[in-house]
Amino acid sequence: MPVSRRDTVLSRYSYDPLDRQTDCTLLTLPVIQRFYCKSRLATEIQGSLQTSVFQHDDQLLAQQRQQDGKVDTTLLATDQQRSVLGARGLTGSHLLAYSPYGHRPVDNGLLSLLGFNGERPDPLTGHYHLGNGYRQFNPVLMRFNSPDSWSPFGKGGLNAYGYCEGDPRNGADPSGHFKVPVFIKTTNHTAQNHHKAPKPISDSTKIAIYKTANTLGNEQNIMTLARETDKSPELFLFEKTIEGREAKTKKLITFKSSNSRENRENREKTIQHLKKTIRIYGEILIGTREGEFRPENLKDTLLRSKKILRRLEHLNDVVRATS
Repeated sequence: MPVSRRDTVLSRYSYDPLDRQTDCTLLTLPVIQRFYCKSRLATEIQGSLQTSVFQHDDQLLAQQRQQDGKVDTTLLATDQQRSVLGARGLTGSHLLAYSPYGHRPVDNGLLSLLGFNGERPDPLTGHYHLGNGYRQFNPVLMRFNSPDSWSPFGKGGLNAYGYCEGDPRNGADPSGHFKVPVFIKTTNHTAQNHHKAPKPISDSTKIAIYKTANTLGNEQNIMTLARETDKSPELFLFEKTIEGREAKTKKLITFKSSNSRENRENREKTIQHLKKTIRIYGEILIGTREGEFRPENLKDTLLRSKKILRRLEHLNDVVRATS
């Protein structure tokens, strides 16, 4: 006789218009609702239990649980990749440990809402929904459960299921698309540890530094190149990023006063490049101080770029007025 098979749905997930996972419905438990601050999970509500995460920029600080009028606050200790390694609450201090790919034994306990690389493990499977629900990473199999939409020809790389290019120790994959080296994740913290910056380095500047890191190879190669120049990896990446921007500026720059379509487009392209370059230089300048982490002559380079930008914008105004 044929055997009838009925699949049981153990969990359902809902998403908002920004493709962030907002609800997790388990078979026998109350619905889990998730709320975000920008791209980070901030609060999770399940029935009468509310858990909130406190953080400053990328640094996890503490979590607070509220249930039936009782409040329990837990301080969190993390590494530079945001993995929660310790929790201290009313019951004392507890240490957490993971495998290189983020697996945590069941007897290790769930003392913190967030775990490996500061991500929320699924309450049913223990897998991590990277990219706020984009796709699940399985820390036991050390791979994703579904292929990357950016693979194999985009930033996702040739292996559509691979995690961090096989090197989770030196990077993380918060988006679920591609590896972000530790150097890039800690660039803003390194700067702020040596100077009180009025504002953190923006994502566009971090992306520019990340692209520079990609052209230089893996982390080990960057560290080797930095040692050869007797510089810290952070300073080395800053300088290489600036060198790349300067080279592109020299390639693009044109002061031809003709109002032909080609010259007009070239000037506009150069102006946009310079505006972005000035913003990157300014953020590095603000976020660092003289010495180990600030490239030499950065102020002069920034002033020179501003001068070129003013000349190009003035030329554009003159050409428009006379045409």
